[in-house]
Amino acid sequence: MIIRQRDRLGRYAEETSPPDPETFWSRTTPEPNTGCWLWTGKGGRYGQVSVKDRPILAHRRAWEFAMGPIPKGAYICHRCDVPGCVNPDHLFLGTAKQNSEDMSRKGRAIHGERHHNAKLTEAVVAVVKLERNRGVSYSELSRRLGISRSALRSAVNGNTWRKAAALRGKP
Repeated sequence: MIIRQRDRLGRYAEETSPPDPETFWSRTTPEPNTGCWLWTGKGGRYGQVSVKDRPILAHRRAWEFAMGPIPKGAYICHRCDVPGCVNPDHLFLGTAKQNSEDMSRKGRAIHGERHHNAKLTEAVVAVVKLERNRGVSYSELSRRLGISRSALRSAVNGNTWRKAAALRGKP
């Protein structure tokens, strides 16, 4: 079956969907050192196929072929932490919370300055703490830095930027 689908640049690209498990599994390559079955079909980092004109991540389709339907809202998580792995033995059913906890437990969570949405740095948090100790208001700091009062307050109190709070001490 041929399916028209937009690529990452928004252009239409044709993709053939694996109609059956045999075709799906033929698009994998075993990795002998880890036991991972790496997806060699289309879709980038996680791999992707189309089912009934809908894109679906390859590891989710692998689960469906091996284990059956995925409950609504469920996540298919990787024990091996290899996004392109579709080996059912390396996958487990979980929730968003379990997936996030698994990521944090394995040290894969991105925090602090390395996070793509970071507005602060450890150095700025340290300066903000010093300024707060000197009596400068959150409103004034917010105006100067262009960062919301609540974000600054959370950093100073250690609700966010805990590592910076531990290194520099709380005010």
